[in-house]
Amino acid sequence: MMRANHQSSARSVLLLDDDPAYGYLHILKSKAPRLRVVTVSNSTPDTRWDCDIWLGAPDKASELMHGGEKPAWLQLTWAGFAPLLKPSLPQNYLLTRAVDVFGQPMLEYVLAHLLAHAKASNTYLENQSRFIWSPAHCGTLLGLRVMLVGAGNIGLYIAKRLKCLGMEVVGVQRSPSAHEDLLATYDLASFKDYLDQVDVVINILPDTPDTRNIFDLDTFRRMKPGAMFMNIGRGSAVVDTDLVKVLEQQHLSAAVLDVFRQEPLPPSHQFWVAPNITITPHIAGPIDPELMVEAFLRNFEKFVMSQSLAGEVDLARGY
Repeated sequence: MMRANHQSSARSVLLLDDDPAYGYLHILKSKAPRLRVVTVSNSTPDTRWDCDIWLGAPDKASELMHGGEKPAWLQLTWAGFAPLLKPSLPQNYLLTRAVDVFGQPMLEYVLAHLLAHAKASNTYLENQSRFIWSPAHCGTLLGLRVMLVGAGNIGLYIAKRLKCLGMEVVGVQRSPSAHEDLLATYDLASFKDYLDQVDVVINILPDTPDTRNIFDLDTFRRMKPGAMFMNIGRGSAVVDTDLVKVLEQQHLSAAVLDVFRQEPLPPSHQFWVAPNITITPHIAGPIDPELMVEAFLRNFEKFVMSQSLAGEVDLARGY
């Protein structure tokens, strides 16, 4: 992507995520003392006019853009960017999503739940609460075939480590390409034809018009009987009632859900009482502010040198 050289005016950054709990402001001042950082809570449109670089969450950026402001470059602290796809928002700016910061925590989340499922951890916890000594059948991760629906930056990071543990991994990409850690890659139009060949399906897709409701009743019924489903992408990918139905029918053995259409998940939602569902409150990919600032500063150096940035998004295509 071609862009003008912003070297003369790129020293002012508007920090959207300025809650002290994140610590971004302190880390930025420590790692880049010459960088002028303007915080959203302590500024006005007039004091922000010379900040052509924004750093923060897409929902906060969307609010400012609705008010008529716009950056030259927006570096997100999220992997997703759905709030910025609204037709009413501008698209003529450079957008980069957070990459190289979520792979490790999301890998650990995936492994924790794969192991818990394979080793029947829930059964032993229940038996312990009832003072029951009863060995349960346990499986192994060795030879498990896993499909990563969304084999991008995070997915490939996970794939490499799962392969090292003896699992067979296939991926789903918009434009499938061969990769050393994937046995095969499929596109969104064809991946359902291969669902009956895998033991675990893990959704890592972002929220886009093409990915919403992609896991519906037809998709779940194409999965191998007894397979496990995990969603660490976006809740909009899953038709909730359809997932509940296949779990009640015992077509799937388990589902692990970290993301939902509405968060917090309402107490009245059927997921709370559906069988064999594990619910976590959107914690699979916690933000590490230190890593996020380091990733931003790497992209910042590329930006002022008019080089391509990591995680560039094509807003017209939605990915």
